[in-house]
Amino acid sequence: MASPKLPVLPARKVIKALIKDGFVEQRATRGSHRKFKKTVDNYVFVTLVPINEKYIARRLLLTIIKQAGHTKESFLELL
Repeated sequence: MASPKLPVLPARKVIKALIKDGFVEQRATRGSHRKFKKTVDNYVFVTLVPINEKYIARRLLLTIIKQAGHTKESFLELL
């Protein structure tokens, strides 16, 4: 079975999925990206999400998913 095609998602939906998975936003005073961090068994997952773009492109979404330690299928379940 082929893996599902990634949708083009708004940044706020990606951020909600990361928070649902246990990521915590690392506050910065300014900038165009938000940094999220999650620690699991002495391993730290860190990913950046651009907030200025209306939608996140599929290729960038795939990079965010990999940085978060997910597969496409497991991330789509969070949405």
